[in-house]
Amino acid sequence: MAAFLQNVILGRKRKAQNDLQCAFICGCTKERRPKGQSEQRSSHWWRNGFENWTDKQFKKRFRVNRNTFNYLLQELQESIKRETTRFKVPVAPEIQLALTLYRLAHGCSFSTVGDLFGIATSTACKTFNEVIRVIVLIFFDEYVTLPSTEEEWKNELKAFLKDWGFPCVAAWDGFHVYICSNLKNFYSFKKRYSVTNMGLIAANKRFLWAGVGAPGSMHDSTLLKSSPIFNEIESGHVLPNCEMNLPGCGNIPLGTVGDSAFPARSWLMKAFDDTTKNEKNEILTNI
Repeated sequence: MAAFLQNVILGRKRKAQNDLQCAFICGCTKERRPKGQSEQRSSHWWRNGFENWTDKQFKKRFRVNRNTFNYLLQELQESIKRETTRFKVPVAPEIQLALTLYRLAHGCSFSTVGDLFGIATSTACKTFNEVIRVIVLIFFDEYVTLPSTEEEWKNELKAFLKDWGFPCVAAWDGFHVYICSNLKNFYSFKKRYSVTNMGLIAANKRFLWAGVGAPGSMHDSTLLKSSPIFNEIESGHVLPNCEMNLPGCGNIPLGTVGDSAFPARSWLMKAFDDTTKNEKNEILTNI
C-alpha cells in the first residue's frame, strides 16, 4: 500500500513538472511573424552585359576572356548543374560560374554579387563555395603540377630568362587571406586574422605547387620547411642536379628564387635581409 501511494505521489509530481515546463515554453514562444513579400531580383546586369560587353570589358570584370569562360563552363557544367523542382528554379551554370569569377576578381560581398546576378545572399554564398570546390576537384591535379623531366625544367629556365631576365626555374612567395577568427595563432604581422598560403610560380605565372591554410602567424620560412615539397627538393627528387649552358650566360644551375623571408638553400636564391646596414653587400647579394 505504501509503495502504491509513493508511485501516485511521484506521478503527480512529474505531471506538475511537465505542466510547469509547458507553461514556461508557451510563455517564452514568440508569435511567428507573417512572411513578407519576396524580394524581387533580376539578373539583367549579367545577361545584358554578357551579350553586349566587348572582349576587353568582359575580361575587365571577370579576369578571363570569353574563350576561357566558355572552356570552364564546358568542363564544370555537368558538376554544378541542378535539376528544376516544383519549388524553385535552380541557378543556371553560367550564372554560377560568372558569380564565382566576379567575386574572385573583385573580392566583393555575397550581398553585392547576389544583387548583380539576381539571387539571394545565402544562395550566392552556397553557390560560390560549391563552384570553388568543383574547380579544385576537376582542375587542381591537372594544372597545378611540377615539371616531370629535365627538359621541362630547362624550358622553365629559358622562359624566365626570356620573360623576366632572371636565371631561375620558379619563384616562391607567400600570401595571406583574411578570415573571421579570434584565434591567437591566426593573427598575422599584418595586424589582421588570416591564413598563410604559399606558391611556387612558373614564368607564365602558373602555380607549379601550392600550400594553403596555415595559421596567419606562421612565417614563410617555417611554412616551407614544414611542407612535403621541401624534403623532396632537399633529397633531390624534384629539381634535376644539372646545369644548363646558355650563350652569354654560362652554366646556370636549375634553382629557384624567393624574397628575404625564405631560407637560404643551394636551390633557393633569396634576397638580402632588409635589416642589413651594408649597402654594398646588399647590392652584391641581390644581384
